[in-house]
Amino acid sequence: MVLGITEGARSPPKAHLFRRPPPLQRSRPRRITPPRSPAPQLKSCQTCWELQITGPDDTSASTAWDFTEYKSCASEGWSSDPSQNPFPDCCAKFQNLIYFFFENKTFYYSGSLTKDLVTINMAQPVDCYKGSLIMCGKVTGDRLGHELASKMTNDEEDYEDLQTDFITGFLDAFESSYTRCPQALIDSSVRIRSVTPANQTQLDSTCFPLDTRIGRLRCGLKTLDDTLDADSEKFPPRSCDNSTTPWAVEPYQETVRFPDYPDVVYECVRLTLTTPANPESTCGQATSLDEVAFWLHGNRSEVRENIAGYGVWLRTKGADGQYTMDNRLTVAWSTTNRNVMYARALGLEAEGFEALQPQICFGRPSDGSLDLPKMARMERGTLYAALYDKSGACCPVYNSNRY
Repeated sequence: MVLGITEGARSPPKAHLFRRPPPLQRSRPRRITPPRSPAPQLKSCQTCWELQITGPDDTSASTAWDFTEYKSCASEGWSSDPSQNPFPDCCAKFQNLIYFFFENKTFYYSGSLTKDLVTINMAQPVDCYKGSLIMCGKVTGDRLGHELASKMTNDEEDYEDLQTDFITGFLDAFESSYTRCPQALIDSSVRIRSVTPANQTQLDSTCFPLDTRIGRLRCGLKTLDDTLDADSEKFPPRSCDNSTTPWAVEPYQETVRFPDYPDVVYECVRLTLTTPANPESTCGQATSLDEVAFWLHGNRSEVRENIAGYGVWLRTKGADGQYTMDNRLTVAWSTTNRNVMYARALGLEAEGFEALQPQICFGRPSDGSLDLPKMARMERGTLYAALYDKSGACCPVYNSNRY
């Protein structure tokens, strides 16, 4: 008997016949890319911007600010010697700072990209007058003129942001803040507006519409009466008539440096002539200025030590027109208010006063560790001075600051 496969039986199945078929390949849905929005069509135009400073009566005549001089913007201290000032006037300083801010500057506002919204042509100088500065340049954007104005009217928040970013370039040139700004801006208003290149007195609504105003700046300065009430002090400490006399204090102090003495700087209060409010009064007819009271931080030992060491000096012009400072003044501290210092024996007469152009100068170290604004009792460095005539009966009060 032969063992084997029975005739007629099926062969055993092969393993590969039982493999599972591969899964069905399902087609993925085709991603549909939405059509891209066309790039904004940029347009260009020329316009000018006017930075205008006006005083309490809304004219440039009533503001102390002056673009054509340097003392209004001399944050480091103004000198009557032009070689000691980094710029010849505020116009040159503002041109430098504004160009630096705006050159190829790009501004954005919600819902639209504006490329090179403001581009300044560096070859075009800034025009300056006492109370205004005019700068012209090129504007490039996807919306201009009435279209831009319409867009911004519907999006007030965006427009406010755009205006804020734009005017920052102008306001930063003042080197100011909410609590401090230049002495000459106190009680003044600032206006920034677009004007047409052809007629710079006419508002420009066809290119980059702008007209914004910041009114009646106080620069963080409180009134003297408010400060005295808060500190329970009296200035001036002696009873006197504060009616105006023929003398006043110029708002800006002068910083005086001598190349041969680099370690010492003098900050000078400039005395000037003025027309008394009542020329027929006793104070209005005063003929001599003999004493000045200053409101300082006399309670601080370092202030008294600085004055004792560096001195307080009378600076006057000679017949040759050159200043000399060889008269060290006698000083005394008030016995009723330790923060008041008197500079005495000035001996300044009305006759010849203008030729002398006198100044009272405080010496201090050149490292700025204790400059006059830090010695002043008033906030933000404002120095108050009471000017006494020879009788001591009249004492009008003025204030000044380095910046």
